[in-house]
Amino acid sequence: MKAKIREEILTIPNILSMLRILMIASVVVLFVMEYYLAAGIVLICSGITDILDGFIARKFNMVSALGKALDPFADKLTQFAILICLTFFNKLILIPFVILVLRDGFMLLTGLSIFKKTHNTFSARWYGKVATVFTYALMCAMLVFKTQLEELPALLVSLIIVDAALIAFSFIMYAIRNTRELHKIPEEEEKKEQKE
Repeated sequence: MKAKIREEILTIPNILSMLRILMIASVVVLFVMEYYLAAGIVLICSGITDILDGFIARKFNMVSALGKALDPFADKLTQFAILICLTFFNKLILIPFVILVLRDGFMLLTGLSIFKKTHNTFSARWYGKVATVFTYALMCAMLVFKTQLEELPALLVSLIIVDAALIAFSFIMYAIRNTRELHKIPEEEEKKEQKE
């Protein structure tokens, strides 16, 4: 039994997700020490492990309940921590950050409500993945190309606005999906009662 539990926890995708969580501290420390390029490189490595753990989990049938929770947790923690750091570069970063917090807070509350009543969970959709990829790209660019972007403020502002728009779009789409699912629950319960 213990061996089985250990096998489900210590999978390569789960180890990569755990490594990604540890990388957050490295990026923050490097940021505070003003080693921005090094912080950017570590963040890029973090993004690569994110891609790898999903690919390995699906390709080699290593999907686990822990992995389904750990992977998005690592993503959110990374985005929150690095975006907060980047507000020291440009206060406009607060716009995508606040939208991201509102979106994920809404998804958490509605997702828990749906799971409590149906035991169903939902995977990320394409619009959420696009927003995540762009956010990672923006964070990496702001660290690796800090000087160049500071010399092109209009470009930086444009990238931040696009990121905020993508996150807002994914928020709207997830809100529609989760709200529909919540409305389905009473209807399904009513149908079950009628059958009984």
